[in-house]
Amino acid sequence: MDMHIHLSYCTTEGFNILAYNYLGLHKNQDNKLYVEIEDSIEKSQVTPAEVAEELMKSEDVDIALGGVLNFLKRKEMEPSEQDQNKDALKKPKKQKIENKEVKKIVRPRRRMG
Repeated sequence: MDMHIHLSYCTTEGFNILAYNYLGLHKNQDNKLYVEIEDSIEKSQVTPAEVAEELMKSEDVDIALGGVLNFLKRKEMEPSEQDQNKDALKKPKKQKIENKEVKKIVRPRRRMG
C-alpha cells in the first residue's frame, strides 16, 4: 500500500530559523544572497529538510547561501508534481480492442470413483 505524507513547504520565516540554527545567521538585509533567497523561497516548492540539507553542506555563510540559492533556482525550473499529475491525466487512453468471438474450449469432466 502506498502512503503519501504531505508536508508544508518552507517559508521565509522557516528559512530564517534554519539559517540561524545552521549558520548562526540572523535575518540579514545586508547580505545580497540572503535577500534573494527570501524572495525566491516562496516561489519554489521546497521542504525545510531540503533547505537544511543545502545549509549543512558548508560552514561558510556565502558558500552555503549560494548553494541554497542555486538549489532554489533549479527547483523553480523543474515541473511541479501537480503539473506532472495533470500531464499524466492528459495522456490518451488506450484504444479498446474490437470484440472478437472467442471460442471456449469445453473439456469433459472426469467422473469421480
